[in-house]
Amino acid sequence: MQSDRKFRGESSVGLGISGIFIHSVIYAAFWVALTRGDAASWVVGVPAIAWALWATGRLAPARIPRIHLPSVLLFLPTFLKLSVHGGLDVARRAMAREVQLDPDLLEYPLRLPAGTARVLFMNLISLLPGTLSANLREDLLTVHVLDRGQDTRSALAHLEEDVARIFSLRLNQGAQAA
Repeated sequence: MQSDRKFRGESSVGLGISGIFIHSVIYAAFWVALTRGDAASWVVGVPAIAWALWATGRLAPARIPRIHLPSVLLFLPTFLKLSVHGGLDVARRAMAREVQLDPDLLEYPLRLPAGTARVLFMNLISLLPGTLSANLREDLLTVHVLDRGQDTRSALAHLEEDVARIFSLRLNQGAQAA
C-alpha cells in the first residue's frame, strides 16, 4: 500500500492530534477576528469550531497530491506560453474571414495514473491550440482537435510529461502516446 501511494504521488491525510490542534488554532483565530475578541461569543464559537473540525475531517480528501515545487516553477513559463499561444489561436480563428478547420477526434492512451494529476492534465489540454478533452474511457482519452494537421499527439505527450514531473510521478509505459 505504501509503495502504491509513493507511485501515485499521494499521501494519506487525516486530522490526527497535530491536525486537530492546527485547525483549532486557525479556526479560533478566525473566530477572534470575526467577533473582535468578544469573550461572550465563545458560547457560540466553541460549538462552531467543533463543527468546523468535524466537517474538515469528513470533507477533506482522503489523499492529497504531493507536488514538486521546482517542477511547478519550471512549468510556469510553459503554462504562460501555452496560454498566450492558445489565446492567439482562438483570436486568429475568430477574426479570420474564412476559418480553416479540419476537425478530428483523436484517441490518446493516458500514461498518468488516475487521480489529481490526470485531472489537471485533461484540463490543461484546453490550452493547446484547437484542442479539448472530449471523453474519457478508462485509460483512453478522446481529444477533439480543430486541425488534424497539427502535431497534437506530440504536444499531448510533452504536456503529460510536464504534469508527471509536477506530481513526481512515473508515467505508465504500457500505453505509449507517440
